[in-house]
Amino acid sequence: MYIFTFRLVFPNGLSSEYSLVTTFRLRKTTKKDRWYLWQIFDQTGGTQVSVVLDGAKRAVEFSARGLLKNSLHYTFKSRDLHTLFDRQWHKLGVAVQSSIVSIYMDCKLIERRLTDEKHEIDPSGYTLITTRVEDGRPVDIELQQILIYCDPYLAEMETCCEQAGSTCEPSREGPGAGGVTPNPLDTDGAGQLPGCSPSPSSQLGSSGSSIPAVTDVNVQQKRVIKVYQAWQDFQDRKAIKETRERPGKTGSLETQARRVTRVFLVHQVWMVFLDRR
Repeated sequence: MYIFTFRLVFPNGLSSEYSLVTTFRLRKTTKKDRWYLWQIFDQTGGTQVSVVLDGAKRAVEFSARGLLKNSLHYTFKSRDLHTLFDRQWHKLGVAVQSSIVSIYMDCKLIERRLTDEKHEIDPSGYTLITTRVEDGRPVDIELQQILIYCDPYLAEMETCCEQAGSTCEPSREGPGAGGVTPNPLDTDGAGQLPGCSPSPSSQLGSSGSSIPAVTDVNVQQKRVIKVYQAWQDFQDRKAIKETRERPGKTGSLETQARRVTRVFLVHQVWMVFLDRR
């Protein structure tokens, strides 16, 4: 199980409205599993927020804590979600607003549900990703990315230009059709650092105005990204070498740990860069 303290991942807290976007594909051995894509729980182990994928029922579940600290649970089981479990690459988006939760798959709205208002998250808890509900063991999936934006409208603005068969052309002109996924390192545009406070972009979106276009990353950010990419290439080569030398569970755990580390490394490197400025 890979657990992180909430404050480590979200040093400034998590906005009450946010988007979760992830790209992954299942393996044959986990196609029927029921597992946490993402979970936040308090010090007593009680779930504050969770997104669960149920392979047997081919459904997506969202849970949160209500204003009265009661459990809120919503199941999304549209037939359009069935292909999410076909062992191909898919992009899943979850947009959480004060009284609405929306599910997107491959950049298309699948289902939207009205919800009760949710309680604020206790920052003294913990967060984890990709673990089985049954026993807490890591799930054997291929995880490309998992991003959390402090803006519920960014899940809707995701594009799938990187997917096979896509007809859109990547562009830096801004989010939306034919655009690009907002950069979570871009603190001036719509994409915000994970663990940020509600941004001006979310206020603009809620009033019906267009969200500002994502600007080009500056030279400093490009340097940070290059450092991360170099580290990632090194870790890939290291994991492959160790897997060959020590086949079996050790290699599998190395791979799982590497995937989890990638999720949060960009944020940590960028925070160090800001501190040094």
